[in-house]
Amino acid sequence: MPPAITVMMPVHNAADTLNQTLNTIAKQTFSDYELLVIDDHSTDQSLDIIRSRGKTDSRIQWVTNSGKGLAPALNEGLKHASATLIARMDGDDLMHPQRLEKQYQYLQKHPEVVALGSCAKLFPEEQITDGFREYMRRQ
Repeated sequence: MPPAITVMMPVHNAADTLNQTLNTIAKQTFSDYELLVIDDHSTDQSLDIIRSRGKTDSRIQWVTNSGKGLAPALNEGLKHASATLIARMDGDDLMHPQRLEKQYQYLQKHPEVVALGSCAKLFPEEQITDGFREYMRRQ
């Protein structure tokens, strides 16, 4: 039986933040999910981290992006997602422990809703990684 939610997370060179991100996903109060990580040609230890965590948590699956970039990675993820509900994460995001539970409950009560977001909290400047700063400069 497929999981209720596929958490889809494209990553590219996210080794510095990936373990912390994976920890917050593992601490969800809602456990009927799969985590589908789409590696977007990482050259750091990202894939090693994902493989290692997948050995201890069978909900973690990974694929390699057949294209390059975020949009192709998300499309690749959709091809492999088992659930009809998709939750998005990035390799440097942190997930509130009740995020999946609250969003799932809301969607069950409101089947007319097709997309659901949540608030985001930015971190203090000293906690922002160089990779994130570089990404924001390119936008």
